[in-house]
Amino acid sequence: MTADRVDTIADEVFFATIINDNRKAFEQLFRKYDGSMCHYAATYLEIGEEVEDTIQDIFIYLWNNCSTVKGRTPLKVYFFCL
Repeated sequence: MTADRVDTIADEVFFATIINDNRKAFEQLFRKYDGSMCHYAATYLEIGEEVEDTIQDIFIYLWNNCSTVKGRTPLKVYFFCL
């Protein structure tokens, strides 16, 4: 099994628990992607606060809309397309 496939399966497990309002799973998901997303966003945004605010907005959107996001695309791809 490839690493990308393992990540996709893990993300599906996170979604299954997040949909049930599991904040701990959401926090783990945040920790999994926060660093790489901030690094990526910093290539487009000059101010560190803008980077942090943008990433926070993405995660807030995910928390509020996870039932509509689930299964549409791997999270890694979804995050980096926003």
